[in-house]
Amino acid sequence: MSVELEESKTKVLQFQKECEEYLVVIVQQKREADEQQKAVMTRSVKIGEEEIKCRQIADTAQADLEEALPILEEAMAALNSLNKKDITEIRSYNKAPGLVQDVMEAVMVLRGADPSWAEAKKQLGDPNFIQQLVNYDKDGMTDRVLKKIGGYVNKSDFQPDAVGRVSIAAKSLCMWVRAMEVYGRVYRVIEPKRKKLAEASQQLKEKQDSLQEARNKLQEVTERMETLKKQYEEKLRMKEELRKSSELTQLRLERAGKLLSGLAGEKIRWEQSAGILEENIGYLVGDCLVAAAFTSYMGPFLSDYRDNLVNQVWLPRVRQLAIPCNPEFTVSDFLAKLLTSGSGI
Repeated sequence: MSVELEESKTKVLQFQKECEEYLVVIVQQKREADEQQKAVMTRSVKIGEEEIKCRQIADTAQADLEEALPILEEAMAALNSLNKKDITEIRSYNKAPGLVQDVMEAVMVLRGADPSWAEAKKQLGDPNFIQQLVNYDKDGMTDRVLKKIGGYVNKSDFQPDAVGRVSIAAKSLCMWVRAMEVYGRVYRVIEPKRKKLAEASQQLKEKQDSLQEARNKLQEVTERMETLKKQYEEKLRMKEELRKSSELTQLRLERAGKLLSGLAGEKIRWEQSAGILEENIGYLVGDCLVAAAFTSYMGPFLSDYRDNLVNQVWLPRVRQLAIPCNPEFTVSDFLAKLLTSGSGI
């Protein structure tokens, strides 16, 4: 038990040391986690502000673009409604009316061709003419081209309804030219915003990626700290169990020591009693003989006669016959011991 107690005390000290080491590491991890959390919160606030700015730029650009989209969609629908007969109608003019001439010249300017009726009639003969207008690279429109078609669009009579009274097909082409001019103007407003948005979005993405890395690191530190806390708590639990076990063992040892100390005082008495008992066993035959005779024959006689017969006749005769008998034998003591020991007679 003493060995077990010493082992328990050693383990308690070992666990105490490990707990202190764990506590130091946990404090360091907590400090690192707090700093990381603070950095993440600061970055999150800044990135949130930048996200709002990016959304504002995108919303503004989209609002500007939506100004041109309905006109553009209407013009595209008008183009798609044209057929070969409509194109033939325009080509049938030997000398185009003024408004039709203006429309075709503006179309030729947009296509980067000679703004003449001859060139217009030539291109109208292309079966893919309408599809080429539908697929026109409106984002690639130059400032020079936009300025030229602006001169046509700004004419008071360059209106779809006015042109439509002369030629339905030319009306659709007029709508397309006006849509390209509106889109060109809007594009020059939103394109810087698009570029700014793209740059801001790229920077925002880089910062978001950096923030995510910081969050991942924070998660790792937090998980590591939680693992250390669990290990620390487990060590504390084991240390507490060992401490209680040590205290119980110590208590048992103290009680055992007290018990042994108490029994030490009885040792001498037990040894003396054992010696007397061993000696009396040697006298048992003669003692029992005299006691049995006494109880069998002495009942009717007076006490004096009994004592005289036992001490003067029977005991000398027993010793004469060399029968072991207690030198200090008395019937009363012998029978009393039998009753006290519970043996009876």
